[in-house]
Amino acid sequence: NGTFTIADYSLVNQSGHIEIYNAIGQQIFKQDITATQSSIEIQLSNITSGIYNIKLRDGVNTTEQKVIIE
Repeated sequence: NGTFTIADYSLVNQSGHIEIYNAIGQQIFKQDITATQSSIEIQLSNITSGIYNIKLRDGVNTTEQKVIIE
């Protein structure tokens, strides 16, 4: 349905952001996050099926995960 949750992340800095990229490297989503949030719900209702890369960045570390949307 275009909604998913990212949970149990940790930030070295007090803030960071989540970025989502499509298979050809175009950024389709970006949202700021803070260390006080334990999870974040992302709603992308118009997203098409495919493989996407989710990056969590806090200025020190970057964590990346692939997601398949069917």
